Amino acid sequence: MTEASVDKKDWFNSYIDQSVTFSSWRKVEAKISQILKQNIEKKLMDPVHRQIIFQILGDDFVNKYFSSYTNSPAVLDNIRIDEKEKKVAEMKTFVSTVISNALQKNGPKSDVKVQSDLSAFAEDLQNVVEADLQEEMIDIKPKQKQKVDLHEKYLTGVVESEPHVMEYLIPKMNSQLIVLSDNLRHQFWPVCSSAKEKSKSKKNSDKLLDKFTQLYRKLCSSPDLNEDIKFIIPSIRKVYNETKCLESLKSEENIKYCAIILKICDSCGRKFQFHFVYYAIVVQQQFLNDRQENYDQDYAYAAFFLDQILRLCAPNSNRCIKIVKKICEILSEVDKQLHSQIKEKLLMKSSSEKSDQESRNFDGGKSVIVESPEIYLNTWISSGFAAILKPNLLFFIWDQLLLNKWENKILQDISLTLLGLLKPWFMVAKNQNDISRVFLEEPSFLYFLDVRNALMHVQKKKDFLEIPSINRNVKYFSSEPVPPPPPPPPSRKVEIPPKPVIVPKPPIPIPVAPPKPVKPPHKLIPWVPYNKEKMKEMTSVKNKVDLPFDFYIDSVRFVPDNATVVKITGKVLNMYLGQKEKSIKFQVYPELGSYWRYPKFIFKQAINVENIPMNPDVVIMLRVYTVEHYSKNVCVLGSCLFGPYSNKHGKQATLRVGGHQIRVRHGIPDPDFNVEHMLASHMDDNPIIPGLTILVRVLPHSKEPVPPSEYETNCYRSDLAKPNESENKLYKHYQNSDDISMTVRDKALLLIGQ
Repeated sequence: MTEASVDKKDWFNSYIDQSVTFSSWRKVEAKISQILKQNIEKKLMDPVHRQIIFQILGDDFVNKYFSSYTNSPAVLDNIRIDEKEKKVAEMKTFVSTVISNALQKNGPKSDVKVQSDLSAFAEDLQNVVEADLQEEMIDIKPKQKQKVDLHEKYLTGVVESEPHVMEYLIPKMNSQLIVLSDNLRHQFWPVCSSAKEKSKSKKNSDKLLDKFTQLYRKLCSSPDLNEDIKFIIPSIRKVYNETKCLESLKSEENIKYCAIILKICDSCGRKFQFHFVYYAIVVQQQFLNDRQENYDQDYAYAAFFLDQILRLCAPNSNRCIKIVKKICEILSEVDKQLHSQIKEKLLMKSSSEKSDQESRNFDGGKSVIVESPEIYLNTWISSGFAAILKPNLLFFIWDQLLLNKWENKILQDISLTLLGLLKPWFMVAKNQNDISRVFLEEPSFLYFLDVRNALMHVQKKKDFLEIPSINRNVKYFSSEPVPPPPPPPPSRKVEIPPKPVIVPKPPIPIPVAPPKPVKPPHKLIPWVPYNKEKMKEMTSVKNKVDLPFDFYIDSVRFVPDNATVVKITGKVLNMYLGQKEKSIKFQVYPELGSYWRYPKFIFKQAINVENIPMNPDVVIMLRVYTVEHYSKNVCVLGSCLFGPYSNKHGKQATLRVGGHQIRVRHGIPDPDFNVEHMLASHMDDNPIIPGLTILVRVLPHSKEPVPPSEYETNCYRSDLAKPNESENKLYKHYQNSDDISMTVRDKALLLIGQ
């Protein structure tokens, strides 16, 4: 990656200069240099070869490892230039081969010690890069009004400088439901759309783009521009006026941009059709908009990309019919109730409507009576879902369509996802008019994350009937008891033979959305203040630095939505002055019966059982790991540092007896501090992870473990973990979440698909 590709950020390359100063690198360098020396010596018997090799290796290396050999540059003056050039090329190849072997077969991979040193070097390097990145983000944040994702920015730089990387990334991204930024869409969308292009056409793409550029310039230079696009403008206005989900994009500038790129496509042989407008709106929003200055090549490229989408990706009418039929077949298999409800209610006319109620067909010109769900599904797919989804969700759906090459399978999965999420509304629909509104209006009210989660649910072929519960934009309610049927009206008494009494059946209630799972009986209290007086007796115990103590881990509060089951690893650092290597390591797993959102732990670690005077600045480093909800990969949630001793200047160090609530933070301690100089305060500037804390206790050593008190008893020092306004809202979300009552065991079983 070039420096220009990352906007010439000095910090990005500064780690190269820093890395050569690491002691871990010096060890690796020394061992590899020894291997180089041994492999090169066999060529030093020839004076000419020796002198050329010395020039290649440089004076520093030669003086250090080959000082016993004669270094005589004059030897090369006695040979012909052509012969000299030949031998130099020969020796460069030889040295390159030796270096390659030193780094592979005969080098680090075959030496366990070198492997260990390499691991240490990699860790040092990672610490420096991460620290520099965080510093850069802190510096940039106050300077920029608009929020910038640096990771996205530098990924864009990598893709611009090395486009071939995208071919490797796309297969990985389409299975993870990645949300692309606008910058990355400009990079990935054209690559994805051109994947279906024939190799011969790919070679001519530059010529075709030039043709579009010439057409744009010709169109704009024409005095009759408004007249040329006049026949397209009404269709664009019609789409904006009748499609509520696109209202936020409506502006005269956007309408003009759409008309121009549609006219260019029309001039190139892509004769205008009404549904092209939906595709043009998406393309225009990504490649042209009224918030940026656009140039000739921008308009031409937008038209070129639109033509490519319409030609290679957008399904034609026959393909739409095939996809829609497949969707209906799948729906009838996975959810007969929903399929039957839609078909049944489409046949029912509203009493307030005329019997010949008509619904607008997607082609923009005809009106037909809609009595089949296939018409609505055709509208969804023919418009690329632009007729029903709001912009942010629509662009995410296009991310998935393009990453999956607009294949029938992804179109089916997206349609089934939307049908599943809309089921609660379909089930309360009473007639054709209600069903029509659900199909054409309700999708725009779906939450972005709900659609993403449900689409992942569908792609993993999980139970389709679980999808409605993913929709959080539904007010769930229980059905009321059905009232008894009214008594029959009085009638004249007529003597007739007695007949058996038939009890009329109560009417069947309208199906409603299922209620949410039952919440735990107790009320969740996210945070309580510390009661100093209540814990006075316990904290009055003064434990000196030469006495053993016990470190307990009691709980994690609260595990975020993207996590599942968690574990904690710990390391006690700098236990004794002058003994850097002396440390204690441990890892802790939660109790299976505790709630997954705030799991409990039963863990006690005895420290300093040898009764040796300890370093009063001893540090306990804790890291929280989890299995990520979507990727199922193990990742680090965050870290924290805890000092078990209070070591104030001028006072005797004492043990911080009692409970403590510690915030978990992003990243790792500042790498500028060596381990032996690390203090508990060296992560205080790291950003916190909202709502995530660890409950620990420090007590004088005892043979039997001391059980913890409940958090609500105010026995943990919690002042530093007091939630802010945003965290209070987050806790409320946790309280109302569907899975708040799940245990660690439940979450683990769900994770493995049981």
